[in-house]
Amino acid sequence: MIRALALLGALCGLAAGAAWLADNPGTITYTWREERGTLTTTEAAAVLAALIGAGVALLALGRRIVRLGTRRQTRRHGALHAAHEAGLLAIAAGDGKAAKAALAKAHRAGPDHGLTHLLAAQTGQLTGDDAGAEAAFEAMRRAEATRLVGLYGLATLADRRGDGAAALTHATAALAGGAGWAARMTLASAAAAGDYDAALAALETAGRALGAAEVKRLRLVLLTAKGFGEGDAARRAAKAAHRLDPAFVPAALALARKTPREAARILAHTFRRTPHPDLIAEHMAGATTAEDRLARVAALAALAPDHPESRLALARAALSARAPERAREALAPLLEGAPTERAMLLLAELEALAPGDEGRVRDALSRAVRAPKDPVWCADGVVADAWAPTSPVTGRLDAFVWQVPPALPPAARAPLDLPGQYPSLQPQAQRGSVPPTDTQRGQDKTP
Repeated sequence: MIRALALLGALCGLAAGAAWLADNPGTITYTWREERGTLTTTEAAAVLAALIGAGVALLALGRRIVRLGTRRQTRRHGALHAAHEAGLLAIAAGDGKAAKAALAKAHRAGPDHGLTHLLAAQTGQLTGDDAGAEAAFEAMRRAEATRLVGLYGLATLADRRGDGAAALTHATAALAGGAGWAARMTLASAAAAGDYDAALAALETAGRALGAAEVKRLRLVLLTAKGFGEGDAARRAAKAAHRLDPAFVPAALALARKTPREAARILAHTFRRTPHPDLIAEHMAGATTAEDRLARVAALAALAPDHPESRLALARAALSARAPERAREALAPLLEGAPTERAMLLLAELEALAPGDEGRVRDALSRAVRAPKDPVWCADGVVADAWAPTSPVTGRLDAFVWQVPPALPPAARAPLDLPGQYPSLQPQAQRGSVPPTDTQRGQDKTP
């Protein structure tokens, strides 16, 4: 309505102007390239109107061309978006054929788009085309916007085929971008090789890619691992680790072995915070008789008298010292409710000391088979006899957790000093790891 009124007003204005010019004739003199001429006012008005009309027509034509180009670009972007969406959904569903069809459409609509390269890489990984996936990740690495994604993909592929050097090269290149996975990979690689000085140096370089809490934890693990080595540097590292976290059992063990004169104080200092059987075993290492072992265990257990580890250790030492009544007194509270396997095995030994009571021994052994397991060192589904800085399965740094293990076959028990492999970049849940409980994350991880 408003546009119609405006057009009507313009036409009325033009009509009034034409009538005025007709009532007031005149001439206009002009000079064009040294030629002079005259036009009546009516002719001049007609020329001006023709020029304005031509300008309006050209403007309308230009707008139409721009609109057509915009519509084409919009359709192209829509087709590209639809291809990306269909391809990613197909990959999520594990449909390699549909993913390839969507990738072909994406290549036609936007072959150089970052998401097209990502779709190509994911499709290659899904269909087993590692060469195609690597080419797509390489294309992403060359573009600044997708550089870190490309490096991550290349490192993943190199790690899967066992090329640790190539994976580490890509991870090192990604460090400058502040990628946390790159920092963890370089650290784990150095730690798996036993080069803890290089790992600590890498931690300082990559610290900004990790959180402050994670940096502190990894420094504790690396210093502890170095502390189990030889020489003054190992002793200083063990001391620094124990100072960093007095409740961390491996650090206390490393420092106790480096400073025998202060071992009892160090072990007691940590046992008061975290009762642990490794501390008890270390404290008994220097005992020469069963009575001496019992006295040492009793002194340490007195720091946490109600903790299950204190009672189990005291019962074991009392049995070795031929003090069954003291063993039974220590063990009695643990037999209430749901006693663990170790408690039932100790009860079986106690019952075996009473002559002619084989029925109770068999009953205790039978219950031990079905009893809940006691906590052990676990990493990525593997049970080990002692703590280690890296996982024996994946090489992941700080993988060991003191926790109740799942039901594992005997082959899942790792030997001591098993060398770590190069770390996998796959998510933890895909590697069959043993996720710690909330309590273990907050308490048992720092035994």
